[in-house]
Amino acid sequence: NIGETEMGVSIHFPKFTLDCGYFGFKMLRDKIVKMVPHERFQKAHEDLDNNMFILDSAKRKKFFDDLNKKINDIEYLANEGSSDKEKKQLAYINNFSWASDCDAKMTPKHAKAIWHYIQHATEDFQFGYSGRPDCATFQQFKQGIKDCVDEGKGFRWW
Repeated sequence: NIGETEMGVSIHFPKFTLDCGYFGFKMLRDKIVKMVPHERFQKAHEDLDNNMFILDSAKRKKFFDDLNKKINDIEYLANEGSSDKEKKQLAYINNFSWASDCDAKMTPKHAKAIWHYIQHATEDFQFGYSGRPDCATFQQFKQGIKDCVDEGKGFRWW
């Protein structure tokens, strides 16, 4: 139920809410990133994972300045020859993938872009709290996104 999770992330869809920890939420978003066929978009996420703990402050600042330039440039992230429609979908999925873990609102257009990439995925995996009987799964997330698309609504997490 909404507000019952003291720590972690609650993803609220029009018909239900899924709860997970921050690591589970990252795992979910990483899985979706891998479904997006834009190589430089995927590479930006891999670069963050591989360089997250740079200790040297000057190197860290340069890395994050460069990363921010890349993730804010859809022309750079998109595959060469991508249509305007593909770039718009990528812009929404890019926004979803980099939004704050703590609180974000996604519009119906975000849901449509995510649905575009995940609609044919048959794999299921748990990303919620594994000890709970209602552990969140990817197929539940997929159903939540489909509900958003069908109802023309967005979703949010906190």
